[in-house]
Amino acid sequence: RRGGGGGVMIEQRDWVAHPLQVLACGLGTQSCAMLFMVRDGLLPTPDLVIHADTGSELHETVALVEKARQLVEDELGIPFVVVRSDRGSLHEDYHSKGAIPIMGIRSCTDNFKIAPQRRFIRTIVGKGGPRGAVLTQSWLGISTDEARRRSESNVKWNEITYPLLDVHPMTRADCIELNRIN
Repeated sequence: RRGGGGGVMIEQRDWVAHPLQVLACGLGTQSCAMLFMVRDGLLPTPDLVIHADTGSELHETVALVEKARQLVEDELGIPFVVVRSDRGSLHEDYHSKGAIPIMGIRSCTDNFKIAPQRRFIRTIVGKGGPRGAVLTQSWLGISTDEARRRSESNVKWNEITYPLLDVHPMTRADCIELNRIN
């Protein structure tokens, strides 16, 4: 069987034995470097690349989405999915509440990036599986100079992995250089 949400087709398999591999791509320095590393064989090929559009992205980021989609889908043959929060855009959500986003408070990340990504991933792996089993591994682009940002997932079915810390350690400067030459 093949299936998945949003028209994305992922070969169904035993997710406990072989968790879904998802590269979470914010299209910043580190996640773009990870895409080039996949292309160059320095990182394994994920099953899916996912980008969470907050609806409040910089124009440069919006333009980069199509370039990234082209690299990921056309050159690498990996599905590239853009998800959005069911709360609308980040700036409209905060404006409607008369609030302002505050650095260090993770509600923006949780509500506008993590939740939409997890919701989409669940359309592929489902909600079943043995209690506490890892069904997916989400790759985050945290470089060695940001290692303090490493954290564990708050749900058992989704394990967070850090390719730029554990598989192919790189600093942000290394990622900038890799992106520059690509």
